Amino acid sequence: MWILILIKIRTDYRPIPLHFNAFYGIEFVGPGFLFFELPLVGAGMMVLNLFLSRMAFRREEFLAILIAFGTAVIQLLFLIAVLNVIALIS
Repeated sequence: MWILILIKIRTDYRPIPLHFNAFYGIEFVGPGFLFFELPLVGAGMMVLNLFLSRMAFRREEFLAILIAFGTAVIQLLFLIAVLNVIALIS
């Protein structure tokens, strides 16, 4: 996701749409470097879920698998959001 953002989006102070809603259109416009907050939040959630999954694996293996699956779903949703904004910009 990071490489895709670096290739497709200029990370300078030029304003780009950062949030898009299907009903209202573009809701939030800001400098391009703020777009890195989305993968940063995703990476933080992945690290937190990895820690929780390792702790849960000792007690309940199914819970650890469920946390890992949830992490994959969250990362997929973040990737879809990034691809939507890139398609909007292009």
